[in-house]
Amino acid sequence: MGHLQKRGTDRWAARYIDADGRERLKSFRRKTDAQDFLKTVEVDVLRGVYVDPQAGRITLAAYVEDWLTRQTSDPSTRVATELRFRVHILPGLGRQPLAAIKPSMVQAWIGGLERQQVAPTYIRVLLANLSSVLTAAVDDERILRNPCAASSVRAPKLETRKV
Repeated sequence: MGHLQKRGTDRWAARYIDADGRERLKSFRRKTDAQDFLKTVEVDVLRGVYVDPQAGRITLAAYVEDWLTRQTSDPSTRVATELRFRVHILPGLGRQPLAAIKPSMVQAWIGGLERQQVAPTYIRVLLANLSSVLTAAVDDERILRNPCAASSVRAPKLETRKV
C-alpha cells in the first residue's frame, strides 16, 4: 500500500494512499520511524479509522462558523448558540486547530469559566455546545475523538437546592 523513498542523505519519505484515494507524503529522519508510520496508516485505513492529519488543522473558530451555517434550528436558538460561542467558547479555544484541542485543554477552559463565576448550569450548556461541534468534527473525519467525551473532562457539579 505505501512505500519508502530515500530523500537526500538523512531523510526518508513515506508515500501512501489515504482513505480517499489521494497520495500522501510524510518525511522522517529515521527509516524505522517512516516504516512504523506506514504500518500504522495502512492498518488505520483498513480498519476505517484513518483521519487525514491535514483535516484537523482547521481552527475551531473556522469550523464553528461553518457548523453554524449548517444548523437547522429555529432562528432564536441559532442566535443564542452563536452568542454562546462568540462570548464564552471562541475567546478561549477559537484559535486552536481542532486536532490540538485535548481533554486537558477543555478542562482548563471549564476551570477558567468557573473562576469567572459563570453559573455551573450555564457551563454545562456551553460544554454541550462545544461537544456538539466536536462530535460533528469527528463525524466529518476532521478529528479522531471528541475531547469533551473524555472521562477526565468533568462538568461542574450542580448546587443542590432545598425546596
